[in-house]
Amino acid sequence: MFDFETVEHNPTAKHYWLARRHGTQALQHARAAARLRQQEAAMCRNVAGSTRGTCPLSGRVARIADIAGGVRLQLRKRDHDKPTLARVRCHRARIEATGRSAMKDCPLDLPALTIRLAKQGAAIEITTSKAAFVTTLRARARACATP
Repeated sequence: MFDFETVEHNPTAKHYWLARRHGTQALQHARAAARLRQQEAAMCRNVAGSTRGTCPLSGRVARIADIAGGVRLQLRKRDHDKPTLARVRCHRARIEATGRSAMKDCPLDLPALTIRLAKQGAAIEITTSKAAFVTTLRARARACATP
């Protein structure tokens, strides 16, 4: 009598597949968050809990100099570069794990940062590979770590 094919229509199928996709994305985000928390724990292992939330640069910088892509922070004589570097890296890891800094305009709360000891003297270099953020990094570093 009728020569056509019937197709079963499920009005909730789209919602089902969207929910599955959202579930997969949520799982990926949870795994990424766990990795960031593990990285924070590793970076902050040797940093006292009471100092983790404070600015690691405040009161430690004698001079600030612009370098390609960022700043060099010359430390005061009384401050040792390796413990200060550990605090800076811990602070950066906390920002990455929580998604924000407790400080407004924190120089460590910018994308694509590299934090390393300078080759000469007790200094820390902070640079960004994103040219659009170099000026912001320099201004924030000066605001937060002005000697």
